[in-house]
Amino acid sequence: MSVEDLTARTGEPTEELQRWQALGLIEGNDYDDNLDAERIRMIQFARRRGISPETIAAQTGDQGDVLATFVDLLTDIAGKRESHTWDDALAATDIDEPFARRMWTAAGPADQREVFDDAWKR
Repeated sequence: MSVEDLTARTGEPTEELQRWQALGLIEGNDYDDNLDAERIRMIQFARRRGISPETIAAQTGDQGDVLATFVDLLTDIAGKRESHTWDDALAATDIDEPFARRMWTAAGPADQREVFDDAWKR
C-alpha cells in the first residue's frame, strides 16, 4: 500500500505520513495494509489526546516500539472485520445524514474515514 493509499484510508496528509516515517513511527515504502493503517490510527488517537508524534518517537527510542502491542491487537481485530466507507454505512441505515454525522462526531471518531461492522451493525 502506498503512502497515498494510506492517506486516502486514514485521512492523514501525505506530508505528515512521510514525517512520521522519518520519525520511525511507520514503515518504509513496503506498507502493510492493516499494520500501517492501524499504527496511523493509534498515532492519530494519541495526538487527539495531546501526545505528539515526536513524543511517541522519543518514547519508542527509550523503551522500544511503544505502539506495537496495541497495534498488534488492533490488526488482529481489524483483520476479522470489514470496513466500509461512510456512504456505504449510511446507505445501510435509515438514519438522516446530518443526525448520523452529529452522533458520529459526539462518539469521538469524527476524523475516522472507515466505519467498521461493529460500529454500525447493532
